[in-house]
Amino acid sequence: MHTRSKSGLLLAVGCAALAGAGACNNSMEAPYDGMNAPSDGVAVPGEAPMSVEIAVTVPETPSLILFRDGTNADWQAPVASAPGRYLMNVHGLYTVVAVCMESALEVELAEASRTLDDPHEFEMPCLVRYVPPSKLVPVTGTMVQRGVVTLGPSRGSGDASNWQFDLLVPEGVADLVATSMFAPDGDHIAIRRDLPLTEGIVVPPIDVAAEGVPLTQLPLTVTNLRSVDYVSAGFTLYTPSTTMTVTNGPVGATVGVVPDSVLRPGDKQRVLVDIFSYIDDGIFRGMSRALVPGVSTVFTAPDVIDASVDPVDPDRGFTWKTLPGHDTIDLWVGGSVGDTFVERHKQLTSSYETATAATTISWDSDIPGYKPEWRSVFAMEYSYELEVWRFVRDASSSRITDASSSSIRRMVNVGASNRPATVPCRVPPAIRTDDVLHRIGGAAVRQDADCASHATLANTWFAPQRLR
Repeated sequence: MHTRSKSGLLLAVGCAALAGAGACNNSMEAPYDGMNAPSDGVAVPGEAPMSVEIAVTVPETPSLILFRDGTNADWQAPVASAPGRYLMNVHGLYTVVAVCMESALEVELAEASRTLDDPHEFEMPCLVRYVPPSKLVPVTGTMVQRGVVTLGPSRGSGDASNWQFDLLVPEGVADLVATSMFAPDGDHIAIRRDLPLTEGIVVPPIDVAAEGVPLTQLPLTVTNLRSVDYVSAGFTLYTPSTTMTVTNGPVGATVGVVPDSVLRPGDKQRVLVDIFSYIDDGIFRGMSRALVPGVSTVFTAPDVIDASVDPVDPDRGFTWKTLPGHDTIDLWVGGSVGDTFVERHKQLTSSYETATAATTISWDSDIPGYKPEWRSVFAMEYSYELEVWRFVRDASSSRITDASSSSIRRMVNVGASNRPATVPCRVPPAIRTDDVLHRIGGAAVRQDADCASHATLANTWFAPQRLR
């Protein structure tokens, strides 16, 4: 038995009003639609399978959240058990939809289709939004070599000797990490630990050749490449306060990583491999692996996606011929409708794909409260990305040891709108930065192209550190 919070009651009442028109059902134990089998495959003749409670979290309070128990059942409102956390009872296949963000400038919709074979607690695939820290501290300094400086969540880079960085970081304590990965300066890294960040400070000049150590070169092998592929590789270093990602390419037979001599307990590191195309065909593949003693640095790239969009009606979905091995299928579509940017995200788990024999990913069209203008994005210039993810987890800790993705990205109806399909800036004007779209473990984080002042905020500030 569950106690409804105030927000859960409001959702239930709202859905009850819709149910009056036959649109949805506000009961936690709605009639089973008969489309699903129990996940254990054991059914009692004449009886519906037992229901299972599912817990869903959403980064922000959604303006709409509903779920469907089955493939054709009425939509229902879940019970809000805590801020951003919702409970629902399902019997097998189910779908959850949420309007993660709705304003005059931006609408973000997310939809996830899953089965009882998937974890019974999950996070909706919504973008993680920037929450300003209570106080930002300006930090300036110079670096002798060309390279990258990261302090807390902020990052600066320079392609000339003795370049100056200007960072804005949250007040507190953080590690400063600097690396030179550009010839002829060599590959070195220096870490200054626990810098106090209470007032604006000037950092003493950074000379990574003098105070740092060379990166350790590990042998690197990447297989399953096409003749048009361009390979970039590097590392992500996680300290308790700072995350630095550095990649370089085209790579040769080795990849530079942080040596053990500068690491402390609590630091973690991953090897990254990104594969682009010289012919700009929209194909991208990426791999990430936790760096632990004895780990292999032989990477097999996932296969390339073979998929297409319905040229008549994109709402019908995106169809694939072949997909590499995966755990989830994710589809992002974004474009401008007037002054509003609309982004739609649909995620299928592999178990749902298998259970329904799906070869197409599309959006549900009968969702109560779903506005017609949210679909009209397809009449304008829009972009889409179809991406699959595969994860390997450590059996004892469930930590992700390996992650790989394969995606295809396209622009459609180019020039059909009177403004570019860009996202409204979500970063305060004082610390706006370059366009970044960084996904970790299926979550997405975006900063925007027209946010140009200080290029100091690393995308990892906003990303869930699921791969640590």
